Amino acid sequence: MGYSGDGVTCTLIPPPPLVISEVLYDSAGTDTAVDNVLFIELAGPAGTSLAGVTLQGVNASIGNKITLSGTIPANGYAVVVHSKALPGLAALASFTHDNVDFQNGNAAGDPETDAIQLLFNGTVIDAVGYGLGLANSAGEGAAAPDAKDSNQSISRDANNTDTNNNAADFFLSSQPSPGGPPCNGACTWCVVPSVESICTDAVDNDCDGLADSADTVDCP
Repeated sequence: MGYSGDGVTCTLIPPPPLVISEVLYDSAGTDTAVDNVLFIELAGPAGTSLAGVTLQGVNASIGNKITLSGTIPANGYAVVVHSKALPGLAALASFTHDNVDFQNGNAAGDPETDAIQLLFNGTVIDAVGYGLGLANSAGEGAAAPDAKDSNQSISRDANNTDTNNNAADFFLSSQPSPGGPPCNGACTWCVVPSVESICTDAVDNDCDGLADSADTVDCP
């Protein structure tokens, strides 16, 4: 929340209607290498102001922070990528930042999950916790599914449903869709190479321009 006033009266500024809609936090290789595929996607009404909006990682304590600006693009999604992102991913980005390098999810038995929080004027308005830690205190509800070293993302559904329970609101996506709604295996385009191939479908999971069913390298 924020306040705006002229010294006599104060007006409560409501938080913008934004959610963290998709995150790829752990790539198949070195996370911050050249051509990495790390990203965070925000969803909200087109034109929503991002003034006062920040992202921060939490791993027992506050970690990487990113300050945003401008507005949500016309398609309703703002994508934040690492400064060394894969060119196809960078082309979809609204922002690039070296701090798009969040924790990779705590191990089973650790006291806490890792989390990414969305803030407005310093107040958390959305959060996603992930990993196998025992408590999800920096996220919402129970933790989202764990995506480890696979170029998988964690994603909300096409309606960006937000029940304030990360376990219910996020699913593992083997075909990340930065800058758009989730693919659910139905997209025939590819931005983030996936380690999975389904040899009977028309999806290009490894971004080589060939549908898996016609790719003799992935599906001999």
